[in-house]
Amino acid sequence: MKAHYKTADGRLVFEVNGETPKALFEQVAAVQGLFEAEMECGVCRGVKDGQPHNKGIRYSCRQDVEGNKYYGLLCLNCFAEFHFGQHRLGGGLFPKRKAEGPDGKLIGLPNRGWAKFERKPKPEPVEATGTAGPRPVPPQERQPARAQEPLPDYEPGITDDDVPF
Repeated sequence: MKAHYKTADGRLVFEVNGETPKALFEQVAAVQGLFEAEMECGVCRGVKDGQPHNKGIRYSCRQDVEGNKYYGLLCLNCFAEFHFGQHRLGGGLFPKRKAEGPDGKLIGLPNRGWAKFERKPKPEPVEATGTAGPRPVPPQERQPARAQEPLPDYEPGITDDDVPF
């Protein structure tokens, strides 16, 4: 038996095969579980500055230097990512919605598993108040650097051309 399945957003059409209706059902369920796992970003929900702003979701597949592949979705509005895990046996993919907590138990991820990388701001420099240690020396009060004396085994007059190796 053969069937064609179009995803809910209409972007993809799959051809599934199975010997029985039960086998076709399993194939359609696998397609839905993977390609319809997320239809909108869990972080921005397709809204920017209070207005609908849906640029969509893109499929992502990256490979690291060790050859490991990472599968996920990327929101084109806010650049948040949703990751898929890989089954150890069979090589199938599944949506990652839980992670191991500090006590070893699985806990649900925020935003339905979507995460946005946010760079931490650099700490602001703190001005010395007099109690935090010695104050920085202003440039006009700094002592000039002393010239370094030659190393003890240095003999004036010997050049690199005189060295036998």
